[in-house]
Amino acid sequence: MNLRRVFFYRGRIRAGWRIAIFLIITVSSLAGVLYLFFQLRLPSGVQQLVIYFILFSGVLLCSFLMAKYFDHRPSGTIGYRFYRRWWRDYLLGVVIGWALVTLIFAAEGLLGYLEVQWVGFSSSLLLQVFGFSLIYFVVQSAFEEVLFRGYLFQTLIEGTNVLAAVVIFSAVFGLLHMMNPNALWLGGVNTIVAGLMFCLAYLRNRGLWLASGLHFGWNYFLGSIYGLQVSGISHFALLSVKVEGPVFITGGEYGPEGGIIGLAMFVVGTLYIALSRRITIPHEMKDYDASQKKSPPPDSERLS
Repeated sequence: MNLRRVFFYRGRIRAGWRIAIFLIITVSSLAGVLYLFFQLRLPSGVQQLVIYFILFSGVLLCSFLMAKYFDHRPSGTIGYRFYRRWWRDYLLGVVIGWALVTLIFAAEGLLGYLEVQWVGFSSSLLLQVFGFSLIYFVVQSAFEEVLFRGYLFQTLIEGTNVLAAVVIFSAVFGLLHMMNPNALWLGGVNTIVAGLMFCLAYLRNRGLWLASGLHFGWNYFLGSIYGLQVSGISHFALLSVKVEGPVFITGGEYGPEGGIIGLAMFVVGTLYIALSRRITIPHEMKDYDASQKKSPPPDSERLS
């Protein structure tokens, strides 16, 4: 048995080993940084924001380094390349996320499951909602997308195939959310479907801007505008909402992501992303794809 073929194929480390290297480097380096950070003992809200910023920065940096030195491809292909219309793709994702959660809010309201109170304006609340919460959800959504739809996801596609990578990462995405407060089994299933939606957003756009905007739009408007739970977690919001009605429909204390209405919106979002003509691959990514087809990547075969 040729041991070299176990680790290399056509002069490059196989996809499975690159995934292992990425995980070892990322986890070990971030663990050290976070350990030092926790010694500062900052206020909980600020601490959560900074943690997500550290995680996002660390995963993105490791992804860029792996792409450049192990994959021999442009680091921008990870998904956060500033191509000509990147901001339009991000805003499109935000609008889709806003539309889906607005439909949830309207549906639950029409069914009589919501008791809504206007909190009223105050400088501290506005600062929380349009300052801290906005920045928090931008960073949090970007971190989850680069982690679940970035280098690891893309490398697994090379090593196996698109279907296997989508199923695996959507399942992991859903299972990890089962660790959240008030988690429901239906919430886990729904989050797997949400993972499919985000994966499809990446595959149709070949970038992470659309998926990140969609993720941000969903979380921000759901939690900070409409005052509903985001995967079991509450946030400062413009509206104070009390949810009543069957848990399997509304998701109860886990939020709409744990109910049938939330599942329906994930399906609607997935279908829109699959069929919309507004979602295309940028020319910059098409040029990269064309160059790759002329010279197939070393890991185009499946892992042995």
